[in-house]
Amino acid sequence: EGLTLVPGFVSAPSQLGLLEVGAVSATDDRREAADRSPEAAPWIAVNPDSDLIPVARSAGILHTLAVPTGGTIPGQVSVLRMDGWTTEDLAVIRNAGVVLSWPMASAVNAPWMRRGPREQRSDIDQRMKAIDRWFDEAEAWTSARDADPTIRTDLRFQTMGPVLRGERPIFIRADSRGQIETALAWAMAREYRAVIVGGSAAGDCVEVLRASGAPVILTRVHRKPASRHHPVDAPLSLPMALHEAGIPFAIGCEDEPAHERSLAHNAATAAAHGLPRAAALRAVTRSPAEIIGV
Repeated sequence: EGLTLVPGFVSAPSQLGLLEVGAVSATDDRREAADRSPEAAPWIAVNPDSDLIPVARSAGILHTLAVPTGGTIPGQVSVLRMDGWTTEDLAVIRNAGVVLSWPMASAVNAPWMRRGPREQRSDIDQRMKAIDRWFDEAEAWTSARDADPTIRTDLRFQTMGPVLRGERPIFIRADSRGQIETALAWAMAREYRAVIVGGSAAGDCVEVLRASGAPVILTRVHRKPASRHHPVDAPLSLPMALHEAGIPFAIGCEDEPAHERSLAHNAATAAAHGLPRAAALRAVTRSPAEIIGV
């Protein structure tokens, strides 16, 4: 009486269980050394004894989407439940897709940038070509392996199989308008199932998002505007803009794992800035579950 019963929250993306203390490298399993390591599986690296898991669970977070960081393809994503004695207990879906960090789509003009536009553009072009070349090689290996099972195993390409066949999504980290639009154009051309992770400029890409059918996982509502030219409430009102446009989205917080307990506060802030309360609740429960395939 006097209380409210809600579904368990889903925190996506998350490094909960992959990082305990940022200053202690032995407790940080978020990244591998290679630039492209899709075979890296976070469900293996997660620490079931993390002190931060019961903290998140007490705040209503019952599932997370464990997402590695670092490099162009940092690894797979794993769906984890926040209760279990072993990594096998925690793992709901071991390989729920693969992460791709999309390059900047245009040169940056900022006081901290020490490279000119031409040099930046050259670097962007090289990174784009490297991504295309790597996925071409992955598709070629997959086709060859389907034709001849005796071909030597390559764990990197083998892991990519479900993504290349459209069985699992590719989670593309992209924030700016240029990143989102070029990433979705690339994914549609290759017929991949894309999920935009980050999406701070998603409100400017409604038509492209609608055409592609790609959902968005907003990594935080509690963040500063992308630049001084944006309204101060732009990140807070973005969920409402996506809701009005009919774009499927979820709300995450992707803060330090110790602060993932604030997931519900991010949804509440979105509700305070126009998002209907039912839609805000859906954005941290049913919507992320649908996006990650649970």
